Amino acid sequence: MRLRILILTLFLLLAVSSSTWAGEKTVFEQMAENSIAMGESQAISYDQLQKILNSGEEVVLLDVRDESSYEHGHIKGAVSLALDKLNEESVAKILSSKKANVIVYCQSFWCPMSLKASETLHKMGYTNVLDYKGGIKEWQDLGQAVEQINPSAT
Repeated sequence: MRLRILILTLFLLLAVSSSTWAGEKTVFEQMAENSIAMGESQAISYDQLQKILNSGEEVVLLDVRDESSYEHGHIKGAVSLALDKLNEESVAKILSSKKANVIVYCQSFWCPMSLKASETLHKMGYTNVLDYKGGIKEWQDLGQAVEQINPSAT
């Protein structure tokens, strides 16, 4: 009887731990699975964005608003690439791989630029693109700080 319990226990431990051996999903992948599909775009919430940013995983945060809006205030660590300048060449300078983890954002829930940027990146072959729908407005409304370029000039 003890041998059966021991064998059963070992079997269960093996079954549970095998999912870890198979490779756990990254936080980025988990949030992508829990995102809201909008055509080819995957929309994420503020909470999902925070989980990704706090995970320590490599991610490129892409601000697709115009340069002056970016300079006025952007999420810390974000890279500016205005939607009207988004093309194969400009993207290749920022993203090291078509499999890079990318989060795009713009002004707010009502701003269509991040959706357009996400769809464009997908058409270019980038496979890990998420769209933070709340944008800089929600970020600031929730008390998060922004970085500015040349803040003394504003």
